[in-house]
Amino acid sequence: MLIVLKPATITEFSTVGLPPRERIVSWQEYISHALLDLRCRSLKPAEFEGTTVNLQLAHTLLAHNKTATPTVVERRPKMIRQCPADAIVLQFVLAGEVFVFHNDGIRTVRPGQLLVCDADKPFIGGFSAGYKELMLKVSRHAFHENTGLIQLDAPLFKPFSTRYGAVAGSLAARVRDALRTSDGHSHEQELLRLVGAMWCPDAEAESSTYLASARSFIDGRLSDHTLSAARIAAAVGISPRHLSRIFSRTGTTVPQYVLGRRLDAARKMLGQPSYSSMTIGEISAHCGFRSSAYFSSAFTSRFGQRPSDVRRMAGRLPTYVEDSARSDD
Repeated sequence: MLIVLKPATITEFSTVGLPPRERIVSWQEYISHALLDLRCRSLKPAEFEGTTVNLQLAHTLLAHNKTATPTVVERRPKMIRQCPADAIVLQFVLAGEVFVFHNDGIRTVRPGQLLVCDADKPFIGGFSAGYKELMLKVSRHAFHENTGLIQLDAPLFKPFSTRYGAVAGSLAARVRDALRTSDGHSHEQELLRLVGAMWCPDAEAESSTYLASARSFIDGRLSDHTLSAARIAAAVGISPRHLSRIFSRTGTTVPQYVLGRRLDAARKMLGQPSYSSMTIGEISAHCGFRSSAYFSSAFTSRFGQRPSDVRRMAGRLPTYVEDSARSDD
């Protein structure tokens, strides 16, 4: 069965240009509706400046938030009872600082650090001037499926620099990439996989970290014809042989995984209206295939359908175009 996902829409909101007395109120209304029900306050509400870019996907919500002036946010017990989020929130601090008030005291989170909290636990946070963050909100169901955890009893603090937090760093990069593309759905599976890798409890945690980082690197470069096991291994920080061993434990090889992800990406593009103007040959090249003939053969072998069949089943290929598209197969 072909599942056609609705195009993900990126929305933006800014208080810049609004009447001074409406700024903090408008910010609170938008944030509460689009991201999370919060009470927002500012020492100088008339001077408040905030901007957010967000993307809602099936199981996650991504946002890039900026506040130029200091702000305090609260999520009170009454808010949680009236409007439960049923989600876990990850905040990657890019600039400025956030002060988190919780049961164990006050914690300051600085650039390069990640804050993870249960959105249905009361909290107070203070954001400094010039604060910037990437935010990932994961539905509780998806979080449980990928980590085995249902809730977080206390906030979690982790670095996400390349050296000290490879998986968290890959996750931050994936959030940023998803916000820059019109096809956020293609990133969501990898986002959830990386979230799961952060909580991997087994003895293979280190290998899982390398595997998650390698998968993230691959997914961000599917269109690159020069992508190779050596480049992937170098990016992750291990040898090509070690990388091959890690993938072999999952029942596949590096080339097989890359091919599978490229074919999956092509199939999604063939079923989405936003790519209907591209020919099948252009889509195959965009997904990293040098040969249209090889792409068609590999696609048919994997899915049991030709690329033109998938596009026709999606209901977006007129008969006269179908006939001409067969030449690409």
